[in-house]
Amino acid sequence: MFGYVLLGLCLIAFGIFMIKKPDVIWEINASWTTRDGSEPSDLYVLYIRIFGGLLIFIGAFCSLFIIFS
Repeated sequence: MFGYVLLGLCLIAFGIFMIKKPDVIWEINASWTTRDGSEPSDLYVLYIRIFGGLLIFIGAFCSLFIIFS
């Protein structure tokens, strides 16, 4: 039970990180695929922020479902 709550909190933390710092995620994940490695596109930043919001939602649902069941 505690493991699922911890997993939910980790997902929330990573989701917040993805929303706040999408450029760091790009540096880790996709900067090596560009020739000059300048910066992520606006569409990539939007994608990362949407996915971060989805992770926050999943993490909150997982944590709250386990706590209240």
